[in-house]
Amino acid sequence: MGELESAFSFVDNQKNNELLEFHSRRLVEIAGNIIISYLLLLDSQRDENYLHSAEIFTNLILSENLQKVNYILNFNTELLEVYKEDKI
Repeated sequence: MGELESAFSFVDNQKNNELLEFHSRRLVEIAGNIIISYLLLLDSQRDENYLHSAEIFTNLILSENLQKVNYILNFNTELLEVYKEDKI
């Protein structure tokens, strides 16, 4: 199971709309990063000039996506109330 699928399944299985709303931006960013990586990879197969961009972006996004997935999977749902109260 991929990281996006793991994170989405975890949030979905909680059956908590507030939690889904809280993590939705992260889930969309993960999906978007994966799509952009695939598009860059496809471009690099058509034109070798895109190869370095694809490699750099993919390496960067891998760590960013793993960070988001880790945050989602280890998030304490009880903290949602704390985030609601925070006015920063």
